[in-house]
Amino acid sequence: MLLGALLFGGAIFCLLVAVVPRPSHLRPARGALAFIRSSTLDQPPPPTDDLALLHSLLRRLTLHLGMRARGVTAQDLVEAGIDPEVLTPAEVTTLKLLAAAGAATTTLVLGSVTPGVLVLTPAAAWFAFVAPSVYISRRRSRRRTIILGELPDIVGLLRAFTNAQVPLEQALHLVSKQLAEADPGNLLASELRVALGDYGLGETIETSLGRMADRIGVEEVRTLVTGISQGKRLGAGMEIILRDQELLVRMGQRNRASAAASQISTRLMGVLVGVYLPEFVILVMVPLFWGVMLRAFG
Repeated sequence: MLLGALLFGGAIFCLLVAVVPRPSHLRPARGALAFIRSSTLDQPPPPTDDLALLHSLLRRLTLHLGMRARGVTAQDLVEAGIDPEVLTPAEVTTLKLLAAAGAATTTLVLGSVTPGVLVLTPAAAWFAFVAPSVYISRRRSRRRTIILGELPDIVGLLRAFTNAQVPLEQALHLVSKQLAEADPGNLLASELRVALGDYGLGETIETSLGRMADRIGVEEVRTLVTGISQGKRLGAGMEIILRDQELLVRMGQRNRASAAASQISTRLMGVLVGVYLPEFVILVMVPLFWGVMLRAFG
């Protein structure tokens, strides 16, 4: 059994070594449009050589195996904050298969020492296979929650700038710049800067904001962008539109807070039942039942 596990692990290692790219292929050349777009945005720190090597290895393995996307789409990655051009859905599928193979190999190796562990091999492979999908789903939910919390403040700032007769494009630039400087981790401000980068490349502000709403995947943001686009197209007052949108997002925030607060009582009830009910049964009901049985049949 140990020999079989070692041979299986060696086969996986040889497969990974066989698809290692040459050093010249580690950094593919970018197109002119990608270079221009990247020059208008705040650039993240470049990945380390180890991460670049691992990613190139994963991409080469995906091409060799001919993997296709299964269960994860490009929109899922975008809403999770992952660039689908950097990590494609097909590469996620390959990563899931590698994780499952690694978990199965680990349990087989451990099973040679503790035979009972072999029973857990299918479960370990399954959990390792679904772990990347679960991570992406939770990342999407976390980003959605953060963006919903940031949205009311940004709409309020936009309304304040437009009330001061600042054009919408300049107001978006000022809001995103101030929030990015005050809070570098502000997700919605970074998405606004990406939209402004597309606007600087010649797109209309409506198209740029529409692409931003599609990337975020939050219905409240899409409603805000739709209202702004309709106001720009119809020539309506942006102050009134932003005022109505602020009321909507504030109301939604209050409703979500009320729903979260209403769940606390249910959870507390579950905790109380889980903690005190066993003690009540052991300390009260069991002695009472035992005493009744003794008096009845004793």
